[in-house]
Amino acid sequence: MALLDTKKYNYERVKHTDSEGKTRHTTSNGDAMAVALRGLTLSEVEDVARRNGVPEASLDKWSHLNAGMRRMNMGLALRKIVKGGTPVHVGDHTVTSL
Repeated sequence: MALLDTKKYNYERVKHTDSEGKTRHTTSNGDAMAVALRGLTLSEVEDVARRNGVPEASLDKWSHLNAGMRRMNMGLALRKIVKGGTPVHVGDHTVTSL
């Protein structure tokens, strides 16, 4: 029995090359934020979060989590900023809607 009914959700599985040149597979919802963050390292995502106003207290609160959970929480915080009407800048990308 599967824990997640994949027919109900439209998650994409993407093959990409990370900043170290390694081929990785990732699963995401495919929204503009997921596309903009794809291929960034954890420290790069953390830099993006800081530059776009994610509170330092939130980043500290997530420090005990594993890398995947920290990245997920930063992505969610950045999505919240976009939903609030403020564009988020990720390298060459500007995310204005999801």
